[in-house]
Amino acid sequence: MDISEQFRTILRTVGEFERIERYGRVMPIKHVHVYKDKDIGRLVKDGLLEWTSLLSGCGAELKGIRLTEAGRELLYGDGGIPLRESADDIPLALVAILVDIHCFERIRRYHGMMPKKKASSYPATDMDDLYLHGYILRMKVKTGGGKKREGFVLSAKGRTLLRSLGLIEPRPHLAGRPDLAIAS
Repeated sequence: MDISEQFRTILRTVGEFERIERYGRVMPIKHVHVYKDKDIGRLVKDGLLEWTSLLSGCGAELKGIRLTEAGRELLYGDGGIPLRESADDIPLALVAILVDIHCFERIRRYHGMMPKKKASSYPATDMDDLYLHGYILRMKVKTGGGKKREGFVLSAKGRTLLRSLGLIEPRPHLAGRPDLAIAS
């Protein structure tokens, strides 16, 4: 796909937010307003960006845009940018749920999250524990076709835990990419 330099700049800026831990791979709406609405709308319509909303356990909500898988491929090639995290102790049953969420994040059909419907097969108390302790985040995505999807994604804390246990690869998509440093 051939896009103008103006649109490529917007994609790069949104991509930079994927490396900032506190924003959860989302460019906040207050930063989106720097760009023209029609430009953002065009990138959303083309399937390179998507509107999303992250909800944390304390009730804080972060609305903004993030790269879709197609946008990430166009910008970086294969893969994306991980976040820096730290590990904690957690029961094995909850670790299994985190691994499942991680697997769903890699499936394009589900827009990089575990759908709420799929998550309902797990005990509600386990999902609440993971959410309230900051291992997962609730996500709402508005896709290009106007459809709204809800689900769960790993937080930086959950991803770090899985890496520390050796259950997921430590930043595999950055191998051979020294130009993509991780921001603290």
